[in-house]
Amino acid sequence: MDLDDNVYVSDAENCNIQKFDSEGKFITKWGTKGKGPGKFMQPESTDVDSMNKIYVAEYSGQNIQKFDSNVTFIDMWGKEGEKKGQ
Repeated sequence: MDLDDNVYVSDAENCNIQKFDSEGKFITKWGTKGKGPGKFMQPESTDVDSMNKIYVAEYSGQNIQKFDSNVTFIDMWGKEGEKKGQ
């Protein structure tokens, strides 16, 4: 959950992240299958930090991607061993 009590769900089968409000109402989703910023290879889990930054861990892609609360891509790091973002 984020600071506004929104819930993020990793959908590994459809390669996207879904966002719901605290009452379960669908807000948005983002991501497509693939490699690179905003694309996912079986997103496995999500987490939100105290600054409302969203982290998505990918199983097959072996990366972690970071987004702001507007789901704008910020950074990515993973199996290549180097940061790829801003």
